[in-house]
Amino acid sequence: MEKKKLDGLYLVEKIDSICIVGGGSAGWLAAAYFVVQLPQYAITLIESPTIPPIGVGESTLLTFVKFLERCGIESEKDFLLNTDATFKSGILFKDWTRKGRDIWHPFGSNLPNLTGNLNAADLYASLDEDYEFFLQCVLPYYETCVKKNKVEDIRAYHFNAEKVASYFKNLVSPNINYISANVTSVNSDGKNITSLTIGDDRTIRASLYIDCTGFKNIVSSHVEEADWVDKSKVLYCNAAVTTTIDYLNEQEKTPYTTCQCHEDGWIFKIPTWSRIGSGLLYNSDLLSPAAAERKFVGHWGAARSANNDFNHISFTPRYNRRNWRGNVVSIGLSSGFVEPLESSSIHLTTDNIQLLSGRLRKGFFTQADRNIVNSRMERAYEETFDFISLHYLNSSYDSAFWKLVKNEIVVPSTLQWRIERYQQTGSRIRDIDDGAVFAPHSWTTMMEGFHFRRRLSRPVENARNLIERYYIKNEKYRYKHLSTNSEIFSGMKRIN
Repeated sequence: MEKKKLDGLYLVEKIDSICIVGGGSAGWLAAAYFVVQLPQYAITLIESPTIPPIGVGESTLLTFVKFLERCGIESEKDFLLNTDATFKSGILFKDWTRKGRDIWHPFGSNLPNLTGNLNAADLYASLDEDYEFFLQCVLPYYETCVKKNKVEDIRAYHFNAEKVASYFKNLVSPNINYISANVTSVNSDGKNITSLTIGDDRTIRASLYIDCTGFKNIVSSHVEEADWVDKSKVLYCNAAVTTTIDYLNEQEKTPYTTCQCHEDGWIFKIPTWSRIGSGLLYNSDLLSPAAAERKFVGHWGAARSANNDFNHISFTPRYNRRNWRGNVVSIGLSSGFVEPLESSSIHLTTDNIQLLSGRLRKGFFTQADRNIVNSRMERAYEETFDFISLHYLNSSYDSAFWKLVKNEIVVPSTLQWRIERYQQTGSRIRDIDDGAVFAPHSWTTMMEGFHFRRRLSRPVENARNLIERYYIKNEKYRYKHLSTNSEIFSGMKRIN
């Protein structure tokens, strides 16, 4: 039976070709996924030979492992050796809320019920113990990863973003129409892109265009009715200075990303195989690029960083509610940017790629498909902004940056609800929407770490003993059977 057109919802737009504009991580990840998952379409990728990529290192979440499989990557080892990669089992927030205080975000939940339907986090809620007890005895892998530097079985990756792009470029470019050129003209009727003109005055046409041009939004800016959501009152970092740091010793090749609190913001440390990718995130109204560079050098010491090449990046924390408009979809930085405090960038990119691919398999798309993708990505961005803004609450620092955050931050109502809900009932699967970015155990560890303590109204008898027994049996000595990043990759030949 023929469906009636309802405000254009069922208007069918057939597709036979996809043009990706922009290389880098987003462009080549999209191309790799589409080649395998959408083989019925002709794929073109246009990469600028003159625009350098952003990034000195990249951290992923667990979902990236599955994404690689869906791209047809059969050898994890081959991928890791070609991308300067190391393993990552969590994120360490160093000096957060006060100097000397660690907050640990492990990738594995490993919180089975210890009595009745109560796990170790539930039992902790009935105790008067401080966060140090939670960190050591409740959270999995702190002893293994942070104290002993061993890689857990549940793990994602650190890698060199440029090498990832090169890896997929070498893998995929023979199977697509690859063009190295600058886009000189984007031709649009306001609702759709009609064609692109590239450097040699060639005209490129496709059914669907994917904008992977980063903050420039070279393609999507020519389509009307964008709906940008500015989060500058939620997150106050809007600039970064980045570089790479050489290792002093193998102990610095940690199985976790470090995010270290700083008086002017925070510093990330991503230990790839050959060097550490690092950067200072700060607010440009409070610090000039030159001053930020001096502060960054001061953190690492002149001997390790003063002669390095620095990359300065300005950004607005924001996302677009309508990334898919007409026949253009923005993916990666062109769709939005949340600061990299929880390694969410690659996840949001791959989630968008997979979600879009699922709507395109049938050979056409409709307004309903656009609505579904836009709605799902809106939820993902909003959740990510909520989760990261949680990290800025309850700080004891009194520098200009942290005073600005403390006095001006607008805590989203959705985050306020999550905090109240957590303190009443804890985090449970039932509270997590389908497609959520962060699992219940992630919310639990961050809530406890940032001083939103949950308390049970009825103390559980013998709770401390139950927690300690489980910790000693299952966590305290796990490291003895595991290896460091250096040990795992020892002797393996890297690709320069």
